[in-house]
Amino acid sequence: PFAEGADKATVTITLPTVGEYRVRMVVINTSGMVAEFTQKYSVKQRTYYVRAGNENAVAPYATWETASSSIADAVAVATPGDTVLLDEGVYLDSSRININKALTIRGVSREGTIISGGGARKVILLSAKDARLENLTVENGFSSVGQGDGVGVGVMAGAVVSNCVIRNCKSSGNSYGVGLYCNDGL
Repeated sequence: PFAEGADKATVTITLPTVGEYRVRMVVINTSGMVAEFTQKYSVKQRTYYVRAGNENAVAPYATWETASSSIADAVAVATPGDTVLLDEGVYLDSSRININKALTIRGVSREGTIISGGGARKVILLSAKDARLENLTVENGFSSVGQGDGVGVGVMAGAVVSNCVIRNCKSSGNSYGVGLYCNDGL
């Protein structure tokens, strides 16, 4: 990209892909004085895609075609402030999903995007401040241990659950917050 002219107070550069870039800027004023600098920029992906059963998963899960089939794998590559977008389908990870970064986990359909505990485990824990769970269904969580923190969804300080359905979560122990446990979250 190239820009010239006295009227260019702002120059916009569109970079083609996610990656590391070195940008060299040379500024010449009307008197012929030159200022030059080089700056390194990192272009990061902001949305990571998850599609249940996708056999063509390729990190960093940048499209629906290369989407992760595992919520936990997409969470692992995301950085605070990013969104993990879940396609419609049933997600049954092998262990409780811990969102330990300030991420937004969002379903494309509240009724069609389902995170399930399979009737065998706790489902999801939002343990990071500013973690968000939006627009999906959490179901079939189970715990036989008499401890709380949410068999379906555990929400810790500063985390938010919005526009979600939580259903069919059970405990055979003396638990609290069986469907939803909120410890200073919203």
